[in-house]
Amino acid sequence: MKKIVIAIVAVVVLVGGLLIYKFQKPTLNKAYQAVKDDYSSYTMEGTLSMMDGENLREYQVHVDYTCQDETEYFLVSLSDPDLSQSQKIIRNAEGVFVVTPTLNRAFQFKSDWPYNSPKPYIYQSLLAILEGEYDSEKTEQGYQVTAPLSYEADPRVVSVEIGFDHDLAPLYVYYYDENASEIIWLEVSQFQRDVDLDLATFSIEKATQEQTETSSASVGESSLPYYPLELMGCQLAYDEKTEINGEMKHILKFEGDHHFTLVESSLSREEELEVLAMDGDVLEMASGIAFISDEGISLLENDVLCQIYSDTLTQEEMLQVATSLDGSLMK
Repeated sequence: MKKIVIAIVAVVVLVGGLLIYKFQKPTLNKAYQAVKDDYSSYTMEGTLSMMDGENLREYQVHVDYTCQDETEYFLVSLSDPDLSQSQKIIRNAEGVFVVTPTLNRAFQFKSDWPYNSPKPYIYQSLLAILEGEYDSEKTEQGYQVTAPLSYEADPRVVSVEIGFDHDLAPLYVYYYDENASEIIWLEVSQFQRDVDLDLATFSIEKATQEQTETSSASVGESSLPYYPLELMGCQLAYDEKTEINGEMKHILKFEGDHHFTLVESSLSREEELEVLAMDGDVLEMASGIAFISDEGISLLENDVLCQIYSDTLTQEEMLQVATSLDGSLMK
């Protein structure tokens, strides 16, 4: 008799589990279908945390989005409260711009950003997960979704976990490595769809109006050069400081199993807004904004621009070198 009862309980549990699995995805899919094309704008705020090697970096992130006359407009602001520094990425009718208000400079790209790679703070990226293969479960607040993920800016990332409320407003996003360790995570503090946004919000002129005095934590010329922790089997063969086009640049050449060159400079604030056209694409890294082109990779972090060139390293290897730069080495 006891065996019969146990068997019945097991069957009930199994059937219940199957029913939950059967109905939770249709419920989530129904919510997705209801919102995917039913918003024309949104704002999002939160805290973005990123593991940069063994160091944790935290940014306050603010996102504005609107679509008007079939043109999409994005503004992403990443600010570091400790350094009183911020960088903004804007997409408007004129193109894609990386703006550093403290420098009064903007870098313009011909790019598909933000659709060139997944981004935890872009709502469209989160909804796109629901168009592929994923697992989900209901939670008290709404839904938890997990899915495989390929993330160009950090090859360690292999999966994503997203928390949505019942109306598919994002609550949190976690990017994990193969050991289920958190690499990047976003805690959303505010999200609202269908808000009124003026197109002036997405102008680079307005973005640079939010000027902040350079803080004492700003790098400056005296702190350069930075040296990479990741050497790719190379050693420093050349280290010189020279003036090019009125700017002091540090040129470091490395030779060995491969060879590559680093060019580093501390950027000063321009009196008038300067817009520089750049080739390639944009990637948001833990240590700054990376510009990727066929010629090489540039990394902009606050007021320092680091450029790496090599004909023996892959783009991924150059990214590893660029993101391992450390100002405390070999001084």
